[in-house]
Amino acid sequence: MSTLRTAYRQSCREDEGTLPSVYAARHLVNGQPGALLEVVATTAGRSVLSGLGLYAVGLRGRTLVQGAVASATAIECFVLAWVWREERQRARRARAA
Repeated sequence: MSTLRTAYRQSCREDEGTLPSVYAARHLVNGQPGALLEVVATTAGRSVLSGLGLYAVGLRGRTLVQGAVASATAIECFVLAWVWREERQRARRARAA
């Protein structure tokens, strides 16, 4: 097993029960290699889920795709901001201790 995959699995074990997008965001905030690809992948997956919901309420065609991508991107931006804030608070607590 590759070192990157082992590190990823270890970091996932530290936060069991957390959504995959949080793992990807944490990896990106911490500067781990390949993290941007993880964030893009979780955003794409979320776009599919959003698209299914938008399709169910009647959106079709280009509007459906735009809505799905926009909603997934907005959620991912929120997750990235939240994780960035958590990491900053964690670093401050570590310095204070």
